[in-house]
Amino acid sequence: MEAQNVLIVDDDKHLTEFFHKFFSKRGYQMHVALSGEEALKTVEQKQPALMLLDMRMPGVDGVQVLKTVKEQYPKVKVIVITSYDEEYKKAANQYHADAFFAKPAGMVELTGAIERLLQPDDPPEQAAVLDAPPGMVPKAKLLFIGFDRASVFSAEAALHQIGTGSLEDETKDYPDAGVYEMDEASTRKNALEKLKEQRPDFVFIPIWWDDTEHGFIEPHRIIASDLVAEILSSKYAPKDVFVLSGSHWDPQEARTQKDKGVEAGGSLVEEPFWLSEDFEKQSTKINRILWEKCKKFGLMAKRPKP
Repeated sequence: MEAQNVLIVDDDKHLTEFFHKFFSKRGYQMHVALSGEEALKTVEQKQPALMLLDMRMPGVDGVQVLKTVKEQYPKVKVIVITSYDEEYKKAANQYHADAFFAKPAGMVELTGAIERLLQPDDPPEQAAVLDAPPGMVPKAKLLFIGFDRASVFSAEAALHQIGTGSLEDETKDYPDAGVYEMDEASTRKNALEKLKEQRPDFVFIPIWWDDTEHGFIEPHRIIASDLVAEILSSKYAPKDVFVLSGSHWDPQEARTQKDKGVEAGGSLVEEPFWLSEDFEKQSTKINRILWEKCKKFGLMAKRPKP
């Protein structure tokens, strides 16, 4: 069977690189557009079967791309993947996007949505998302791969502040903190061991991470697509894996600077993920994701007493 064309539209070149590599290995013919203008030209030339579309882009934004594609190329399936925003969600519904995901999208759910939309003759049933009973909160094991210890500690502290009045969820839908067991892994080997030993429910990993397994004097920075694929194919695979962007560290640019004798600095040094965006928005984003996922899988427990 001929590979189906999938177009990735996002001005985050690191995220498009991750998606390109990950889904190419799953048999799709991948194309990339880093702007809305480029996306519309590529749709006209390539006629993709499906598009992964970011909404928040300079110039021609994703809303205009979605509207145009659905009017002129109605057979193209469109999955919106964007930073959570009620207006973008409304636009996705208004212009008939086929699916909507808030970043960071879970790779299991996203992969399933792509397969479902490209196999319309016999689509698998989607699992219903259950409402959380009163007095119940999420309870799950989380594994952070490739994050520095300070980021993981910051994540844990932030998630436990939800509902205390210190942080406010912009959606108002998930005001309470969950009950989470958090662990971390710094190498591929360590990550796979913890999958087996700890059996985490959900895994978080940055697009680029330092593989220090072989004792490099300088960290060996690699894109996470192969490790994510390996995790998802493991017999101990978690319920979902979230790939987190937000870093401005560019490995190619860093190598170029180094060749010129310039030390990497400023935007070339990746800051801890939890500090890469506004602290409050980052924590409420993860809280929102975990609420949705835990409700879906029935991972709920009684709210702890103060």
